[in-house]
Amino acid sequence: MGMWAGTGHPFNTAATVLLASLCALPISIFVSDFLGWDDNSLQEFRDAEALVPAPFDHLARLALAILTLGSSLSPFENRFPAKLRVEAALEAEAISASEDNLR
Repeated sequence: MGMWAGTGHPFNTAATVLLASLCALPISIFVSDFLGWDDNSLQEFRDAEALVPAPFDHLARLALAILTLGSSLSPFENRFPAKLRVEAALEAEAISASEDNLR
């Protein structure tokens, strides 16, 4: 504990907040997924996990493993699918097309 500089020190505060956030992350991910994700949302998370750069890829894989576990245990899996998925995809295509026209 050589780095501990007493209460109120900025490093101690930052370390405490970082540690608390890292400890709460798996719990909050599990609760979020246990309350019901649909298969499309899980697939989007899998796709996003593949894009995470090297220093943070372990955290993303941990989050994906927790989401997969929570999804397998959840009684609400696929009960509330995203309803605007098709509209969102059409809007994204329209925005991409308009950006291509600007170039």
